[in-house]
Amino acid sequence: MKKQVFIASLFFASLSTITFAAEVTHDFTTKKEIKNGISVTVVVSSEKGAVSGALIKITSNGITIGAATTDAAGNATINIASYNNQLVRIDVSHSMYRDDKKVDVVLSATTPILFNLKSKTASVDEVAAKEAEQLKRQEEAKRATEEASKRAEEVNKTAAETAAGAEEAKRLAEQKKAESKAIQDELEAKRKEQEARLIAEKAARDEAALKMQEEAEARRKAAEANRLDDVKKDAKSTEKDAKAMQKEQEDRLKEAEARAAAQKQSAKDEEKRQKEAEATKKAAEKQQKEADKARKAAEKLAKEAEKEAKAAEKAKKAAEKLESNIAKLDKEQGKIDSSREKLKKQTDKLNKDLAKGKSDTTKIQTKLTQVDLNNAKLNEKQSKLDKKRSKLMK
Repeated sequence: MKKQVFIASLFFASLSTITFAAEVTHDFTTKKEIKNGISVTVVVSSEKGAVSGALIKITSNGITIGAATTDAAGNATINIASYNNQLVRIDVSHSMYRDDKKVDVVLSATTPILFNLKSKTASVDEVAAKEAEQLKRQEEAKRATEEASKRAEEVNKTAAETAAGAEEAKRLAEQKKAESKAIQDELEAKRKEQEARLIAEKAARDEAALKMQEEAEARRKAAEANRLDDVKKDAKSTEKDAKAMQKEQEDRLKEAEARAAAQKQSAKDEEKRQKEAEATKKAAEKQQKEADKARKAAEKLAKEAEKEAKAAEKAKKAAEKLESNIAKLDKEQGKIDSSREKLKKQTDKLNKDLAKGKSDTTKIQTKLTQVDLNNAKLNEKQSKLDKKRSKLMK
């Protein structure tokens, strides 16, 4: 995006040329770039067939240049008044399907663009099938619960004796685990504090860079304002129609979704009771082995606590290494900030000279263009540095 804004500023700066005659007169000429319109076809479908009412937006450099909604056959034709083979992004949205997109697309009037959306909700038939299956599972769970309840009393007697011995071992293991967690929490807090500082610094730099981009982009926006207003109005109207059509389709599934929601909690409860019955049955069959399992579990917890302590020490060393690497990146950041400040002062001086007419306008514009080039190089360095920071924080 930054490179595109910079190239756009160079283009608009080169629109005016100054010619000098014997009397030092100024002749300003403008070169116009010829752009052609295009008509694009987008086809949207799903596993159930064509998708109607899907909203399609085509954007270029963050600006909407065309929009439409699909018809009953899932087709949409979008007419774009001005297109020069630039890369665009295409977004497709529908309230009943997952959003989809394509980026870096070159539009073609002869080749349709295809999308296959994934459904968000279950169909009415799927809900009915789940209801039938749920009734069957409820009956099986009820029988299993009755059988397990009879054996639960016998298991409870043995389980009480086993639990007493395991409780003390569990308490000691949890104590060591808590100590290890406290160390990890402290390291995590330091990491978050460092990450917050880096985010704040990057935000300040991004704000300064954005300001310079806005100054360079102002001329381009002024030239495109009238055309974009019409495109935006058409896009808003199209989006409104798409939402209305999608809402109509959503209403058709509300009854099925309501039934599915009512069955969902019931299914969870029955599944929970069935699992409890199965667990009780297994506990009764293995009651002779519980004491030995409790002892082994306690030993395992102790080993895990020791392992977590070692992991915390390792994390501490990793945090120290991270701080050292961040310090190196901060040093590189200082160099970039210093260079950017020098370029800002140079830009301010040239703008003042240009406003006061102190020097040759062409020379000042040339110097400003060079400043933009230097800023672009700094932006590339900044981008590489930010990637290094992001990699460190993962």
